[in-house]
Amino acid sequence: MTIKFILRYFADSHKKLKKISEKGDGNIFYLWYDFIKCSIIHGAIINHYTRGGLYKLKGCERKKSMTYRRILKAFSKMNSPEAIEILNNMHLFNAHFAPFVKRKWLYSKEMSFDKFNDLCEIAPYIIAKPEDGVEGVGVKKISVPSDTKDRKKLYEQFSSKSYMIEEVITQHPEMIYGNTSVNTIRAHSIIDKNGEVHLFKMLFRVGVGNTVVDNYAQGGCVYEIHLETGRIISPSLKKNGEEVYIHPQTDVFMLGRKIPNWEIVTAAVKEAHAMLPGCRFIGWDVAVTPDGIELIEGNHNTDYEFLEFFGSKGWWSIIKQYI
Repeated sequence: MTIKFILRYFADSHKKLKKISEKGDGNIFYLWYDFIKCSIIHGAIINHYTRGGLYKLKGCERKKSMTYRRILKAFSKMNSPEAIEILNNMHLFNAHFAPFVKRKWLYSKEMSFDKFNDLCEIAPYIIAKPEDGVEGVGVKKISVPSDTKDRKKLYEQFSSKSYMIEEVITQHPEMIYGNTSVNTIRAHSIIDKNGEVHLFKMLFRVGVGNTVVDNYAQGGCVYEIHLETGRIISPSLKKNGEEVYIHPQTDVFMLGRKIPNWEIVTAAVKEAHAMLPGCRFIGWDVAVTPDGIELIEGNHNTDYEFLEFFGSKGWWSIIKQYI
């Protein structure tokens, strides 16, 4: 950790704490004291304290909160390096979970032009994902050229790099909200010490605008889903902490809306997780299609913000029982 990083983190923290103080939620000196105490005792970082609302909670509630330090502890205790490799490597993931990956796909470094051309024949668009990408950065939706010569150029552009080239997923009509991305479920699951899979904290991620991905980091909305009914039960949250009940692109009031094929979603996630017992704590990205679901990826290091910033809180008190 460099001095430059520390100074930048200090400046960013002061800016965020000052905003809270200016809203009348505490003296700046007290907020600094409380934040430092939270960091030492609970392992909180500034985004959790400010945007995640940890400053509003009492000590007993803070003990239950899934902070950054606590989620790292859970990952280290529950997920083995061998199993993590299957989740980190996109083409290993697609192969391992083949029953839940029905879309056509190719790994750029191993694909022939004939295979690439065959993929181009079945759809007007393809998705190209950099294998080392995070939070949707670098994902491209590409219009497939009709000319073979142009397809050859596109093939050569990707064949020397590490990309997943995939057929575009056709999502269920009720999952479309005027945006250009495929909107997905972030489904969290955990395997207990007896090998049983449990589901918890399900979220609906909805893109906004012309982004290729629905990620919150790219401006998307995130709403909590009731595990039993599949209905949305919380607002989303803007970067400035404002709650969002109406999807900004479609003006749809989101509370109470039901996710289609919900029973298929929950059953598929449990079945998929049972196929990778070496990773006991996973956050899955699931697309809902007209006929069922598509697994997009599994995250061995799912973002703690999803657990504590949107909807229900206090997930450390539950997850620590499984470690």
